[in-house]
Amino acid sequence: MRDRTILIIFIVIALVLYFLYNKNEDSQSYPQNYSIPPEYKGSQGLNYIRNNYASDLAQARSLCVNQFKGNWVDNSNERGCLNMQGFSSYYCYTSAIQNIVNLCNSIGANPICSSNQASCTV
Repeated sequence: MRDRTILIIFIVIALVLYFLYNKNEDSQSYPQNYSIPPEYKGSQGLNYIRNNYASDLAQARSLCVNQFKGNWVDNSNERGCLNMQGFSSYYCYTSAIQNIVNLCNSIGANPICSSNQASCTV
């Protein structure tokens, strides 16, 4: 009975931490709607993102390298984080990542979000 009680307490604590993390992450200052002129597609779209969302990219790069020990890629055909550690595919459903996925889709590129990668490739 005692082991069962400890397990239930552990699950409750995990759920509370989960919801607190999500609330804090969603309240960070991510732009809610990225906007890219329709003429910017493919590599030109990635350049537009680099030039107009530099602070967001810097924040993403910092999370990639410092928190998830990943490799940041930023070239004319791809932007994102590869080979992350401790990243979960759950993060792919957060508002911050969904904004990036929408941005990637808007330039006709391919967003990839998995348990170890979050990137946009043309």
